[in-house]
Formats: sequence, structure tokens, C-alpha cells
Amino acid sequence: MPRSARTSFGSLHNVVQVWLAEHRRVAIQQPGAGERAFARHVEIFEAIKAGDAEAAEAAVTAHLQETIDA
Repeated sequence: MPRSARTSFGSLHNVVQVWLAEHRRVAIQQPGAGERAFARHVEIFEAIKAGDAEAAEAAVTAHLQETIDA
């Protein structure tokens, strides 16, 4: 990968990380948010443990959508 591409990707990654950190900080303050996030993580883990890629993908997608909507 050319250096300019790595630099651009690194910059984009940093911006996304900052945005995600702020969003998580705000979202976790919503009532029940921690419990919902924990339940989703358990669902994701169980799907991976069972080797069910489709269920894991669905659980991750649902978790991310809930996080975005928070």
C-alpha cells in the first residue's frame, strides 16, 4: 500500500475512532443501554461459539444499528 494511502487511511481511522468514542460516551448514558449492549455482546459471542456466521453477522448488525439509533 502506498504511503499516501496509509496516511489517508490512518487519518480517517482516527476521525472515526474519535466519533465512536464520543457516541459511546453519550449512548451509554441512556437508561438500560449498558444492559442492552451486554446482552447483544453475549448474543454475538454465543453465535460465534456455535460457529453460526449468519447469526453472528445478524447480531453484530443489530447491535451496530441500535448503537447508531441511540
